[in-house]
Amino acid sequence: MYQRKLEGSSLDICRGDCWMRNVSTELIQEFEKDYLTKHGARFDKHKAIKEMKVLEYNQETRDVLMYQRFKMGALCNDREMLMRIKTYSVGEGKSLKIVYTATDRTDIEVAKDCVRAHIYDATFTEQVGNDVHMVKFQNMDLAGYFPPSLMNMILSQ
Repeated sequence: MYQRKLEGSSLDICRGDCWMRNVSTELIQEFEKDYLTKHGARFDKHKAIKEMKVLEYNQETRDVLMYQRFKMGALCNDREMLMRIKTYSVGEGKSLKIVYTATDRTDIEVAKDCVRAHIYDATFTEQVGNDVHMVKFQNMDLAGYFPPSLMNMILSQ
């Protein structure tokens, strides 16, 4: 994982490289499709996610609108994200998934006791022999007040 300051911003962008041995891109796509219903709870060890649901899904265009609300602890308000997720095939065994804040949906208001966080995440996935190679770039802005000590604690995990 590499972390670098964005020019003119206090935010960082992270890059991660991942190799999955003896895994296919099809298996990863199946996992992602069933993530909410079958796998999501396993990854929320601290029970931080209060709500996570798909609002819209277009299988043909592989376009998803998703809502997620998570607790931040006693020192600050919950955060929520309204995300647009698009997946593109970019060649044989290659795909690009882009996740970003859905600013086009002004009809879905921020919950009264929440702050809307912002996300940008791009993941390039490529089948290389029997393995899958993934390169991910991510930037997240939790918005609102967030104690730096709490942020450092979360990032260290």
